[in-house]
Formats: sequence, C-alpha cells, structure tokens
Amino acid sequence: MALQEISNSDPPLHVLSPLDHSIPKMYFTFFVSFSLQQPATGLESLRHGIKKLVDTIPFVAYDVVPCHDKLHENVHCIQPPSDATLSGPMLSVRDHSPASVTVLGDTATCTGDEEAKFAEKYASLPTILNSTQSKPALRFVANMMADGIILAVGFNHLVFDGTGVGNILGILSQCCRGAQNLTGLHELDLKLRQQLCLDGLAGRDAWKDFSASYSTESPFTCPPPGQWRTPKASPLIESFRFTVKYRKIRQLKTICSAILTNTSHTRDEMDASPPAYVSSHDVLTSILAVCLRQSQPSTFQKPDYRISFAANLRSRMSPRWPELYLGNMLAMLHVPDSCLADRTDKHRAIIAAHHIGMCSDDLIKITDTAAAIRHEIVSLTDSHIRGLIDHLRLQIDWGGMNIKGGDFSVTSLRHLKVYGFDFGGDLGAVADFRLHVGLLEGLLCVVLPRGRDGDWDIQFMLEKEQFHVLCKHRLFRWLMGERDGLGYCASPLHGTMD
Repeated sequence: MALQEISNSDPPLHVLSPLDHSIPKMYFTFFVSFSLQQPATGLESLRHGIKKLVDTIPFVAYDVVPCHDKLHENVHCIQPPSDATLSGPMLSVRDHSPASVTVLGDTATCTGDEEAKFAEKYASLPTILNSTQSKPALRFVANMMADGIILAVGFNHLVFDGTGVGNILGILSQCCRGAQNLTGLHELDLKLRQQLCLDGLAGRDAWKDFSASYSTESPFTCPPPGQWRTPKASPLIESFRFTVKYRKIRQLKTICSAILTNTSHTRDEMDASPPAYVSSHDVLTSILAVCLRQSQPSTFQKPDYRISFAANLRSRMSPRWPELYLGNMLAMLHVPDSCLADRTDKHRAIIAAHHIGMCSDDLIKITDTAAAIRHEIVSLTDSHIRGLIDHLRLQIDWGGMNIKGGDFSVTSLRHLKVYGFDFGGDLGAVADFRLHVGLLEGLLCVVLPRGRDGDWDIQFMLEKEQFHVLCKHRLFRWLMGERDGLGYCASPLHGTMD
C-alpha cells in the first residue's frame, strides 16, 4: 500500500500514537451474545445502533494506512476509506440457525485448531489481513442463532485497546437505546491521540531505560503470506476457560495482606519493603503464575522466570487520562523471579496456611509474588508513564518498538462493564462474553469481564501438556475448591466449569 502524506491530504489523516504503534499488529475479536425470542427484531436494533455509532464516532469506520513522516519510519494513520479501499459493510449478517447462542460458552475450552475454526466461522475479521488489503479499524458480524445473536466485534489493535473496545460496546448500547447525548466523542478522542504524539509530554528528568519492556522483534508469530486469510493456531495450544469463586480470591487476598511484614530499616529496605496491601487481581495473577511455574518439569524451568501483565495507564496519570479514550493506553509490567523479596512473616504464614489447608511454602511464595506485582504497579507513576510515551515517540522506527510479554503473561478485562450494558428492549443485556486472540504464543491468561455474580472468569492459552499437568497441580486444585485428603482439592476441568 502506498504511503500517504500526513499533511495537505484529502481525506484527512490522523496519526496513531506512539503507544498505538507498540501494540501487536493484528486483529482481536470480542464476542458478546444476546439470548432473544425474536432475533430478527434484535438485528434491526443492532443495524440502527451501529449506524448511529458511526455517525457519533466516524473514525471507527476508518482504515489504518501507512503514512509518511519526516522524522519517523513505519508510521500509521487512520483515514476514511475510499471507494477503492472500502472493505465491506460495518455490519455483516450470517445465518447459523438452528445453532444456539450457548455455543459461545460451550466451546470455550478447545484445541488450537478448534479455536481457529470457531473464529473463521463467527469472527468479523481474520487475525491477520493480507498486506495488500485495506485494514479497517473495526467491523461487526451479527451471527444469527435460533435463540439469539452472537455479535462479533473485530478490532485492529493498532487503533484500540481492550478498554477502548469495551467503551465502544457501551456507546453502542446507548445508540441501540436511542440515547441523544453522545456528541463530541469523535473530536475528543482524536485530540487526545494527537496529544500523545507531541514533543515535551514528559518532564526533563523523566527519562528512563525502557528496553526491558520493548523489543525491535515482535513477540508474536504471523503466518506466511500464502496463509493470510486462514491463520491457524498451533494444534498444541489449548484454550480453556474456568471460573474461580469470588470468595476464594477474597479470602486469599485478606490472608496475603495480613502476613506481609511491615518493618524496614534502611533506605534499600524501604525500596524493597512490602506494599500496604495486595489486591485480588495481584493474588489471582500470583497463584496462577506459581501454579504454572511449579508444574513445569525442572528441565524446562528458566533460571529467571518472568511474569508480565498489562497495566491500564489511564488511571495512573495525573490528571487522569479520560476513561472514554478509545486508543491504546497500556504498558507491560514485568516481575522476574530475581526481584522477589522476602516480604512475608513466616510465623503468621504457617498459622494462616494451616487454617486454609495450604502448604506454608506455597502461601509464602504466593504472597511474595503478589507483593512484587503490587510493587510494580505502585511504581507506575505519572512521570514514568510520560517518560515512556516520550521514549517511544523519540524512536526513529515507530514500528520497531514492540511490547514484550513474559514466560507467563496476563491481561485483564475484568473492569469492563459489558454485563451491565443495557442495549434496549429488543436486545437487553449481554448473556455471555468471549475473547479470540488468534496467533499469540506462549502462556497467556485473560481475565474476562466481571459477571453478575462477581466470580473470576478466566481464559487460558497453554500448551496441551501444560494444560493437563496444571489441572493436577495441588494449588490449582485448591483454587477450584474441592478438598482432598491432603487438604488440597481435586476438580476436573470440563466446559466452562461454572
């Protein structure tokens, strides 16, 4: 595709931010289902809602194109599609009756090949598009089922992060209800994205070496050119979904916070001192990471195992970056084994572990890991974020700074309020949610949006053998809540485990 000039162009071009350029160049898909007695009526509501969404935020219908910049290489912009590049309607419709909307949850635990076939059947866009094709920012597919609709929302990760697409779903729900107070969102988003490209976003003393978090090599695998349209996940990768009870994580969080030591003497000890608390998310990430680390054969264990997790930067900035911003505002934080400090009161840990039926060594490891995760989050200050954005902006090759994952990577969508959105009388509320991430390799955990019962809905992508070993691990069995004779629990995985 030919390069477009940034200025004096028609139609107008809007440069994507440095943070946008650090994200995997691929499409993800959110699936949301609606249980309906009259799917056809729900479809008409979606048609009207998506039309109003495009009228409200026109750039959701734009294309991503490479553009020329005098100071940087591999810069991308968004612009309205021309007649030549128009890649299809914003909303396509596919008939899958007599299949049920329950297929969304029933097939969430599957092999890599099954996941790829599900996406090919229901998704609006493939994970990777041919380099000669136009790259739409967003596309919808209404999959018509016998008892409702599965709406696929395929989005270009260069343009939106998960929070942004969650916001789009919220705005779409208002459009389907006929809301009128939606003006100014298009202009606000483009203005904010432009601000992230400006010089001087960071203070003079904010520079830092961010090489540990970004790489010139993409950590994700793309198919060869002959397979652009039908990317296949590795058959060795298992995708499985399970639910952890809210009260289980809340109990563990309370105990981990209680057994953290609170004494420090020197300045170095102050820097490594435990946080005042750990969150439920810290604890969940920690116990899953410890499970995976311990379940690996010793011959495959790396000397400095690294946990990585995506952090939403919006609330960490001062003043806070608007929550309704749709573009990428995330960074990966890393916790290697080498940075784990002794932050636990051993005596209290022994007592607490006995109380909950867990080995004290396991509880200590979980607590120290959760504290290290919390320490990384607390260190994510406004000056750090502005320094990061400025660091990315100053790179000559904007396409050469790729966000790094870890040996175990976690991203969370739990804060998305998808189950609370009201799409109006013809559609109602979302019945189920699923994420398709396609070609990502390695150990990936996605915390899905919080459901109405508050339990933790989790989707894992693991190698097949790791999946089976994990199911037998003592901590995972404890997490699933069925006690065995050793004080841990045994729980078979099947379906969504709800």
